[in-house]
Amino acid sequence: MIHFMHVTKSYAQGWKALNDVSFKINKGEFVFLTGHSGAGKTTILRLIYMDERPDKERGGQVLVQMTP
Repeated sequence: MIHFMHVTKSYAQGWKALNDVSFKINKGEFVFLTGHSGAGKTTILRLIYMDERPDKERGGQVLVQMTP
């Protein structure tokens, strides 16, 4: 299960890659991540595998539940 709750991620000079993004992907679901260049696809993936963190202030929460 992957759950994004009001996630915001900003980079240098205040550029927001994601702003208040919320979604939930349940176990067994198959999803596609699409969008134009700069839409935030890579940022979402980096947040999922914890290479990036949401903003410190009001950045929201990313939950990833791993089951064996």
